[in-house]
Amino acid sequence: SANQVSATGIVVLPTALIVSVPGEGGSQTSVSIAGTSQLRLEQVDEVFLVATDAIDGRLRATDGLARLTAARERAPSFGLIPRTAGHVVLTVGLCMILGGSGLDLIVSAILGAAVGTARLSTRSLTFSYQVFLPVLSAFGVTVIVLLLPRAGLSVGILAPLIAPLVMFLPGALLTTSAIELATGQMVSGASRLAAGGMQLALLALGIIAGTQLVGVPAGALRSASPLGELAPWVGVALFGAGVVVHQCARRQSVGWIL
Repeated sequence: SANQVSATGIVVLPTALIVSVPGEGGSQTSVSIAGTSQLRLEQVDEVFLVATDAIDGRLRATDGLARLTAARERAPSFGLIPRTAGHVVLTVGLCMILGGSGLDLIVSAILGAAVGTARLSTRSLTFSYQVFLPVLSAFGVTVIVLLLPRAGLSVGILAPLIAPLVMFLPGALLTTSAIELATGQMVSGASRLAAGGMQLALLALGIIAGTQLVGVPAGALRSASPLGELAPWVGVALFGAGVVVHQCARRQSVGWIL
């Protein structure tokens, strides 16, 4: 509409975009395949800015494509070490929200560093290899957390088990699928729902395999937080700050994220 092109047909799928534009001699159809790499928050933000400028008619198609290409090729705002530290911070923050004890926070931080390093180190691998990361991470975290009580450490189960794995949860994917299914986009909504369900199944597979190997020790699943009722509030702030650094959010988005 912004470029006065009428009767344009657009089909959006999770991994492809199909656009058909009528011409004098017939319609022209083009298909663009999405990349398999996940976008950081700063890249996602740039996509929304390009879309807003295009809707308002302030952007030509060639300029929009150039900005999208530059956004995909942009280097992360934070390096490997800060982003790993961000994953540790968000892990500790979630552990505090879940009411973890001081020892739980230490265990979560160590496991969060390991999982964060693994996530960032395997981003360059193809998707066929990345699919094993949730299973292996869930298995490793589960085995370690369940073995610690057998070593005489009074570690809770839930907080240090859940917190390091939280970034594998497909929250945005499942939310988008629910919106698309509710608005009649059956193909894209169902495919996203299946992908999100598969991600949850991989996590569950790793956790179940770890519990079957080690067994769940007798004792409390939860521990008392050293900060009491203040812990969830501090945890939310830490979780938001960790997400900002680990996912490389734009500085203008920090307030909204927090």
